[in-house]
Amino acid sequence: MKRFFAFLAFAFLTITLWGQDAKWTKMNPYMQMTINHLNKNNHVRRSKAIGETIALPPTALLVKIAEGADVDALLSRYAAKRLTRHDDLMMIAISPDSIAPLSLSDGIVRMEMLPMGDVQNDKSRLTTGVDLVHGASGELPQAFTGKGVVAGIVDVGFDFGHITFKDKEGRSRIRKFWDLGKVSEKSDDEKSEWECWGTIYNSTEEVEAAKHSSDAEVQNHGSHVLGTMAGRGTPDGKWRGMAHEADIIGAMSPLGARIFEYDGDDELLKDIYETSNFDVLAMDFIFSQAKAENKPCVINYSITSSEADAWLYSGLLFEDYLNKITGPGYILVCSAGNSGNNKYVLAGKQSAAPMRLRLSHGTRNPFFYFKPENPDNLPEFKISFLADTLTVDMKETGALYQKKINYPNTLDSVTVYIEPSHFTKDGEECLGFAFMLDMTEIFKRIQDKELSASQLHVAFEGGGSGMFMTSITSSVTIHSQDEGDKSVLPEPYTHNLGVPGSFDCTVTVGATIRTDLSGNSSGGYDEIKEGKIASFSSRGPTWDGRTKPDIAASGWNVISAQNRYVNNNDKPYDTTEVGGETYEWVINGGTSMASPCVAGIIALWLEADPTLSPEDVKNVFAKTATHIDETMEYPNNSYGYGEINAYAGLLEILGLNASVPSISSSQPRDVKFRVNGKIIDITIEGHDNSRYTVKVYSTDGKVIMAEKSNANHSTIDMSEAPSGVYAIQVNTSNCNTTGSTLVRL
Repeated sequence: MKRFFAFLAFAFLTITLWGQDAKWTKMNPYMQMTINHLNKNNHVRRSKAIGETIALPPTALLVKIAEGADVDALLSRYAAKRLTRHDDLMMIAISPDSIAPLSLSDGIVRMEMLPMGDVQNDKSRLTTGVDLVHGASGELPQAFTGKGVVAGIVDVGFDFGHITFKDKEGRSRIRKFWDLGKVSEKSDDEKSEWECWGTIYNSTEEVEAAKHSSDAEVQNHGSHVLGTMAGRGTPDGKWRGMAHEADIIGAMSPLGARIFEYDGDDELLKDIYETSNFDVLAMDFIFSQAKAENKPCVINYSITSSEADAWLYSGLLFEDYLNKITGPGYILVCSAGNSGNNKYVLAGKQSAAPMRLRLSHGTRNPFFYFKPENPDNLPEFKISFLADTLTVDMKETGALYQKKINYPNTLDSVTVYIEPSHFTKDGEECLGFAFMLDMTEIFKRIQDKELSASQLHVAFEGGGSGMFMTSITSSVTIHSQDEGDKSVLPEPYTHNLGVPGSFDCTVTVGATIRTDLSGNSSGGYDEIKEGKIASFSSRGPTWDGRTKPDIAASGWNVISAQNRYVNNNDKPYDTTEVGGETYEWVINGGTSMASPCVAGIIALWLEADPTLSPEDVKNVFAKTATHIDETMEYPNNSYGYGEINAYAGLLEILGLNASVPSISSSQPRDVKFRVNGKIIDITIEGHDNSRYTVKVYSTDGKVIMAEKSNANHSTIDMSEAPSGVYAIQVNTSNCNTTGSTLVRL
């Protein structure tokens, strides 16, 4: 390890002499902008003391390798370290100063650096709530608890010692954790191959000794999310999560803290190191640990980049990489995003008629997208900023195009990045153009009131028909330049999914609204009907027309763990005293809270069938999800296949729906099942002494036992039955006491 970092330092000194030429067409637009900033600020950074120049620590870079390339020689030349490889895709550790020279190599086809997303908890906090997490699982944990499945998470703000993450003996259930924000105190010989950054805790003992993630004083999100997915709750089961006996392996996203020691104030380093490449690497780490133990794994990722990233980066290396690390037994669940209230502009260009737009952006990186109807008949693109105009022949943009337009009488400029993207829709090859503007210099001076703000004028002239797309937020407005033109109208609340939620390989989750304990829907929302999609929940379709999200789950009034170390004034909803320690529970909402509900349920499903793939899971959704709004067709771009039904999904996976057609796909609300060894106690609350039947089925559909009774309490002796999972069907004259459940003997 020492030799690796020494080599990086040597490479920095050598490469600086080479200059900073780069093959820009190999980089995605965000990466180009970031590397441009790095190069421009080369003379004002990396100083811990006057006159002392140091090399930057490595960053994570996702690259595609050319066929036949000598990978070892390539990495050696640029002092890079291979971390993971999946066919022609590789994640490497490399000094930021070596990225531009690396791009010149024929051994590299493509490289990507993606911006970090945001956690997707809603910004409102409620004072009352309902135990949706515990109630959603009901009696199900008697049969399936996530045992033998790895519940993975990449998030921020973890309290490792919260009671919900301990087993019955008080030991941590977090078996491994990669803290990307804590500088390792291990010797080089003790470090694993992953530890170019941060510290990996390789045992429950190391996790317990660490107590919390390095960002725990400023972040709480991960504790709440993980509690929903896999928390054990209180010792008596209150506030229990979905898969409370799953093994937990986690990682802290660099969104929570810087991943290296740095004493300077150079803001450009934020773009270099706060990249979702680290999150993808963390996902690969978790899956690899599960595979080494031959266990299935589901990872929850409640961090989502904006819909802009879905347009600019869709179909590139990020999605290809996730496709390679997910599959049968290895599933990635992510939040859809909380941009459901964002409007979206669809402005159509008709034939050879020009389309002229005025954009006022309150952001340093405005974006938009243009999709021509005929890829062979492209318009001419013009963008004007005050006195300067850039004209682009889109037929000649190549793989990527970048040009500057200048702010008059200053040295400031706007850099325009244009990247064509090819994709397939309905079997046809399509072409689109992603545009991103880098207004960093000007935007800062406008904020400081050194310059006056001005509109951008965009035009698509000549050529054939096409569609212009952009998102409208509180800081963005758009109008037609042509007087009286009403064609530029916002599309209400669609197309606002983020990344990676827009990818096919992910299971993407929207949030539904549930009422509080008093029966009211709090927080200023009007979704009174139980299970209605939340207004903040991001909606599809994706930018290329695919239906998303895949499923919805409760994302409002969710009660889960509070990180004890975080510095905030949130009043806990509940507290638990155990062994002299006080543990808190708080209420939160957002697609961040819906996603772990689904991830935990999928952990239960993986326990039933460890070979389930993301596509298999979506097929289960299609057959078993609850349709809240019967006026809609499913799947749709609000609910996906509907609201998840954990129990009906298990029946489908076990084949009981087919082998026992008479079995109920829901559990009886007023019946309690308790298992003691191989004795099953059944209690029917408020029973009217009428006669009812109880049947016990094996998972292959055979009737193991059938009884009739009229008492409110009955006992079934299964001592002669082999150990395993059984379905119990109770049929009464009351719909609240008729249904089935699963038990494990």
